[in-house]
Order: sequence, then C-alpha cells, then structure tokens
Amino acid sequence: MHQVMFPVHYRPRPYQAALHQMWDTKRYGVAVLSRQAGKDVAMSMQSVKRRLQIGKTTGTYISLDNPMIRDILWDKTYLDPD
Repeated sequence: MHQVMFPVHYRPRPYQAALHQMWDTKRYGVAVLSRQAGKDVAMSMQSVKRRLQIGKTTGTYISLDNPMIRDILWDKTYLDPD
C-alpha cells in the first residue's frame, strides 16, 4: 500500500491533528469545538484521505445548500509555507 499524503498546503493545527488521529483509530468520532475552529476542513481532509486509501469509494458532505458548502470547503485560501 502506498503512502497517503494530505493536500500539500494543508497543515493541521494541533487539535486538528488529534481529530485526525481519533478518526484514524475509531469508527465514529465527535468533535465539539468553537466556531471557525476548522472542524469542516479537518473532516473534509480526512474524507479525502480515506477516499485515497480505499479505492472505488465515494464520500458525501451534507450541508444546507451548495453555496454554503462552497463557502465552507472550496473557497478557502491555503498559504504556501515554503
């Protein structure tokens, strides 16, 4: 099995790294964090990681409407740390 990497400019914060560790080891997980703490970004990156690890699978993200999903997940700016 090959090494699965997160997107190149995604660097999880310490509490996000703890969430990733929980999601890697447990079947279910609950994250109770303050607003704009990065819960959606962490979960979407975890979903990407799982989709890369397990071939021929699909993932879903459930929200109220498409513009809200775009605002939460896709319209983020990740700065290149290099």
